[in-house]
Amino acid sequence: MIAFGNRRGSAFLSLLGLSLMLFIWRSDMVRAADATAAKPGDFQKKLEAALKNKPASCTIVYTGGTLAMNVLENMLKDIYKNDDYLHYSTREYRIATSTDGKRTTVKYTFTYWETQAQSKQVSSKVDEVLGKIITRGMNDYQKEKAVHDWIEINLAYDTSLKEHSAYAGLFDRKKTVCQGYALLAYKMLSRAGLENRIIEGTAGGRLHTWNLVKLEGKWYHLDTTWDDPVPDVAGKAAYDYFNLTDDQIRSTHTWKKSPSYSEATVPFDTTLMLKEKSDPGNAGFYQNLKKALGLHYLEAAHTAGDAVGLTRLIERAVKIRQPSFTIRYTAKSTLAADLKKAASGFSTLSAYSYQYSSFARSPSKTDVLVTITLTFRK
Repeated sequence: MIAFGNRRGSAFLSLLGLSLMLFIWRSDMVRAADATAAKPGDFQKKLEAALKNKPASCTIVYTGGTLAMNVLENMLKDIYKNDDYLHYSTREYRIATSTDGKRTTVKYTFTYWETQAQSKQVSSKVDEVLGKIITRGMNDYQKEKAVHDWIEINLAYDTSLKEHSAYAGLFDRKKTVCQGYALLAYKMLSRAGLENRIIEGTAGGRLHTWNLVKLEGKWYHLDTTWDDPVPDVAGKAAYDYFNLTDDQIRSTHTWKKSPSYSEATVPFDTTLMLKEKSDPGNAGFYQNLKKALGLHYLEAAHTAGDAVGLTRLIERAVKIRQPSFTIRYTAKSTLAADLKKAASGFSTLSAYSYQYSSFARSPSKTDVLVTITLTFRK
């Protein structure tokens, strides 16, 4: 009996942080055996050892009888669970089996987003970069930010949707899609000593990958793709998707609950406040990071929820003739009317305009960040 199976590795095509997964089914004939195994556990170990070298194909003869296709696929899935980089740099795999009832010949055929030689180049480059951006005495928070910032500044999003690897992001065109961003973040964070996973789900309604990072026992979502502007802005690093909880990132991202994905439940602003007190030697770093993440917008001085509050903030800007300012507004539905009412009380203003965006770190889904621009009379 001969059976064929094929499963596409997680392959993503992304546009503006959004992605599309494709599934392709093929088959192939088995050939001569490369190894033998008498027990399922031994079979899986031999397969895992072979995959470390990213072979184009691997054939193993199982001498313990038959192995069902679902068992073979589950073995491969188990291997991928323990190696996110191998998993997400594998483009496609095919499985073909032949059995006489006493032994089963299994051939795996693989294609990859990057070759083994290219993966080694990625590792070498990552070590070189980490040697420059990670310094002695850095804690995990500082290491994570250094990795995040380097990726944002040095990679660009591939709007042609052709490149999916970390290699493509580091070499050649230096552009890649979400899969490449997540792979590079995974490699850099891991080599810097930070436990992390690649998580797959949807963002903005399309399939997407990003990372989960563990810091002192707490997990956070880190999306380096969505923190990188499109089109690319040289030297620009955003922090909108830096260390979010499950609840915070769910406004734009979704994923299936899995034992592979630890829950992220502790808001990062709470963590930073505690670190600022427990690690005073690095207080300046935590304070600067809070500002970069926009956490100061959670403070009363930068928050309003009605026309009275807006009037107070506009008055403050008028006194110093500040042309624009950004605040957190807690009543999105009445923003336009409240702002019109507040601005009408200032004779020194000839016009005003505003724009707003979501603020994932806010405790309420009705909160938005509002940038108000004022035009003063001459």
